[in-house]
Amino acid sequence: MTPFYHNILKAINDYKNIIKRNFATKERQAMLIKLGIKRFDIKNANEIKLYAIGATIVRELEQSIRYIEKQQSTNCYFGTEEFLQYLKKLLNDHVIEGGVVINVAQQSSCALIKAIQLIETAKHGFNNDVAEQIYACTKVIAKYGDKEQKRMFYRLINSANQSHLNLFFRQLQNVIS
Repeated sequence: MTPFYHNILKAINDYKNIIKRNFATKERQAMLIKLGIKRFDIKNANEIKLYAIGATIVRELEQSIRYIEKQQSTNCYFGTEEFLQYLKKLLNDHVIEGGVVINVAQQSSCALIKAIQLIETAKHGFNNDVAEQIYACTKVIAKYGDKEQKRMFYRLINSANQSHLNLFFRQLQNVIS
């Protein structure tokens, strides 16, 4: 199992414990069913289903917090906001693509490393296969990369800008910008 699977499963179970501590049995059972986090539901769930459950919990928590703030009540259970921020970050660090949950930072880092290796290869022998692979890495970095990764890639293609690769690297600059 992936780190995401374990982290989201732990977060869901932590939320179940929060519910158990703060709600009566009937309310608790209704919430577990509504959120799809009964033991059977999560036991057989894959990463995509767990991601969806996590997103449902985020919406539920945001709705609860808005209601509590609207009522100007202090009936918010301890740690709600912190848990919400943790769960949001966990979900924001991942996306579902091609039927799998991927870590966007990891995806971008791998693409950056591969691009570095390919650009070094391109200095010694450039062909369509290398160009397509570099372009694929560029799209991943443009889509998922943070500012620092994009800046590193931009500097890389500027420093590797040899006369026979000028046009290609200028096109990559347009993609990453």
